[in-house]
Amino acid sequence: KRFLTEFSERFSAYKPHLEFFNSLVKYIADLTALEYVFVGKVVATDSGQLMIRTISFTALGKLAENIQFLPGSGFYEQVSPDAHYDFPSQLMEVIREHPAFDVLTGFIGFPLFDAKGKVQGMLAVMHSKEIEDPESVASVLRIVAGRAEIELERIHYEEQLEQTNISLEEKITELGKKNKELQSFAYVSSHDLQEPLRKIHSFALRILDKENDNLSETGKDYFRRMQLAAQRMQQLIEDLLLYSRTSTSERKFEDTDLQKIVDEVTAELRETIREKHATIRTGELCNVHVIPFQFRQLINNLISNALKFSKPGQPPLIEISNEMVDGIKEHTELLSLKDGTETLRTVRMKSAERYCHITVSDNGIGFEAEYKDRIFEVFQRLHGKSEYPGTGIGLAIVKKIVENHNGIITATAELDKGARFDIYIPQSI
Repeated sequence: KRFLTEFSERFSAYKPHLEFFNSLVKYIADLTALEYVFVGKVVATDSGQLMIRTISFTALGKLAENIQFLPGSGFYEQVSPDAHYDFPSQLMEVIREHPAFDVLTGFIGFPLFDAKGKVQGMLAVMHSKEIEDPESVASVLRIVAGRAEIELERIHYEEQLEQTNISLEEKITELGKKNKELQSFAYVSSHDLQEPLRKIHSFALRILDKENDNLSETGKDYFRRMQLAAQRMQQLIEDLLLYSRTSTSERKFEDTDLQKIVDEVTAELRETIREKHATIRTGELCNVHVIPFQFRQLINNLISNALKFSKPGQPPLIEISNEMVDGIKEHTELLSLKDGTETLRTVRMKSAERYCHITVSDNGIGFEAEYKDRIFEVFQRLHGKSEYPGTGIGLAIVKKIVENHNGIITATAELDKGARFDIYIPQSI
């Protein structure tokens, strides 16, 4: 958690690339307590030979003079981002010639790939001794390597923009996409982080089973808390991966019966609905042109949210309806709130198409109007995890799915008076 939070805070925002890479290698050095860290990019010499030239290099916690070296045979043929690279003997020769460096033994390096899968650089750590817990270090480096790849790609696009005005608009669009990726990248984690969590959970369970008589009640409580923390972190990672997949998965649109999707989700949530004595009321729902499995996730998240944030002692009432509306530039409608009052709301459409307007409303605890946009952001929670469990990603996934459909989503609510979500999906893409 500390790594993801710090990484997010430090490296989500844009920084000039030298400042970024200097901050990155110093951060890795502080985090891992290893003596040398560098990020390098592939460059061609005058003779056409490909070398690694470091962009930023820390030695014993301080920025050092950049070096260049031959990465060794086979490096450019690596095709798997999951495999780290062995210590290049040529790099050892360069290090030995430099008076600032000791003889090095430990090394973990990862190739950095561009969008086409071609090696564009290297991220590595080095140490005078064998590296303790190399699996954890490799897991951290693999996440950081992905962030460094995005930065190198952005630099590549910036350099292309400086060199030529050909396809300028297209390059600016690509650059914008990369910048958008940077804003959310720190929230996307790798499967590698799940393996240590599984080990924590497994060993804690084994200790509680085999050493139960040797532990005090306080010790047992600590181990149970550790298991719960590992489970929460694993759920967080799974939600992050789900959020990532909503952007990268194949988008196959189909004419789909919205009522069928609602019925399937209701069946999945049957136990929670029965436990809370909830009622799900639907009008006559029409067909929608959507990505079925994504839209099923969207409806699941909205209904689950309504069930989770219901009022204690009051059976939840969830209402789902839809209507077809014209995609004029602005659509104004009269909203009826749960307390009987009414308010006007204007939605800006993206094009002059026909839209399917889907409404999901509830009678739950609602939220204050000032949070109507914030609730769709990743990791944004309006309530403590002890009150309402979750990772704060569910509504971010909903918004991402709506965007994948070229649609619009808005939220309207009042504290203790329920919430309403309005979704506008084009009739065809």
